[in-house]
Amino acid sequence: MALLRRRVPASVTPVPASRPAVVNRPVRRIRVVQNNAATRAQLAQETRGKINEHLKLIANLDSQLDELMVRLNAEHAEVEALLRKAKIDKHSDGAYIASIEEVVSRQSRTVDPKRFKAAVADSDFWGCVSVSVTKAEKVLSERELNEISRIVPGQVTGYAFKLKRLESK
Repeated sequence: MALLRRRVPASVTPVPASRPAVVNRPVRRIRVVQNNAATRAQLAQETRGKINEHLKLIANLDSQLDELMVRLNAEHAEVEALLRKAKIDKHSDGAYIASIEEVVSRQSRTVDPKRFKAAVADSDFWGCVSVSVTKAEKVLSERELNEISRIVPGQVTGYAFKLKRLESK
C-alpha cells in the first residue's frame, strides 16, 4: 500500500499530532539570563554610574539652554518693539520673517438644552446629552456622584521617560 503525501507549503512545518497546529506564527526566542544576584548588582551599579554621567551632561546642557532662552526672548522682544516703533506689520531678512499678526480665538458653540429637546425626539435627545463632571461635583457630594456614575479606571498604555529638575536656579 502506497502512502499518500500531501503537499505542504514551505512556510508551514509539520507539527506532531500531540500539539495543535499553529500556522505562520513567529517563534519567540527566550534568552536565558543567569540569575546571579552579584552579577545583577554589579550591572546595576555600572548602569547607575552611566546614568549619573548622562544626568550631569543634561544639567550642563539645561543651564546653557536656560541662558540661551533668556537671550532669545530678549531678542524677540527687541524685534517686536522695533516693528511696533516703525509701524510695520512684517519684515524679512531672507531667513526669517518677523510679523505682528492678529490673534483670533477659536469659535465656540453652546446649544440651549431646552430648545434642543424641543427640536429632536426623546431618544435622540438622551443620546446626545452628557453631564459635566466638574459642575456635577459642585451640586452633589462625591459619594452621591459615585453612586450614579460609571467609573472606568485608567489603564497603563505604555511607559514614558520623564526628567524633572530637583533644584531651582
